[in-house]
Amino acid sequence: MARTTKTPEYALTAQYQSPTMERTFTHPMKSPARAGSSTSEKMAHLAELRASVTHLQDQVNTLLTQRMDEEKRAGQGGGASKGDQQKAAGNEDIGDDGDGEDELQ
Repeated sequence: MARTTKTPEYALTAQYQSPTMERTFTHPMKSPARAGSSTSEKMAHLAELRASVTHLQDQVNTLLTQRMDEEKRAGQGGGASKGDQQKAAGNEDIGDDGDGEDELQ
């Protein structure tokens, strides 16, 4: 009886975690170039890898955009102001306090 071996499936995977959600994104790929592969085979693999990364980035960006939109809708009227968000992110306006002199705070 002949033995059959299953070729392992390769995939590029990205994980997103937040306090309220965990998501895994996967994009299937052909098997990687093997030792002794020709330059053109290695370049083809790198091109596939680059395309897979871009695909996963698009998926993650879509999820994050949807979450931001949901949070905006949920927080309309009671959300933090842009200034509060900037301060929380460490992007305070420095200096312009209206007195004409710029100084570090």
